[in-house]
Amino acid sequence: MSKSTKLDVDKELAKLDELRKLRNISLDELFTLIEYLKVNYDPERSLKVIACLSARMESDDYVPPELLQALTKHAFALIVEGRTADQAFGLKPVKGQYPRLNNELRNMQAAALVFLQMRKDNNWENSVTDVAEAMELNDSVVRRAYSEYKDVFFWLPNETLEDLAGNLQLPS
Repeated sequence: MSKSTKLDVDKELAKLDELRKLRNISLDELFTLIEYLKVNYDPERSLKVIACLSARMESDDYVPPELLQALTKHAFALIVEGRTADQAFGLKPVKGQYPRLNNELRNMQAAALVFLQMRKDNNWENSVTDVAEAMELNDSVVRRAYSEYKDVFFWLPNETLEDLAGNLQLPS
């Protein structure tokens, strides 16, 4: 057997194993997941529910109409309201409703990052721009965050600022 054929067989076996696992999720668990997803944004679980239903249908397993209705009724209503199908089925976030740190934590992180950049001999404007780009924020949000915390953060050592900044990496 050639190397590429073996890889194809391995991929097919992995796909079949994943389908088997998805088909084994109980109907009660699926109903619970669908109800959870109606009020919570969780794209991994949304995809799991869709994949599970798809696997059951591909295998000609019984899928209760109530289960499909629980998922599609909610999604269709959201589509009628103007959401995309990906948003309605929980695969993509709705603008302004994506999961993120609360504003206070986000602002503290932004301010800490600006201070760290400035302590590397970067000027204030470049520091604000770098942080805004890295955090995918508007410059004005970063400026306000800096303004809010500058009197306190000025006195903090770099180690404390690094803790507040988290794992986000900025240009040197």
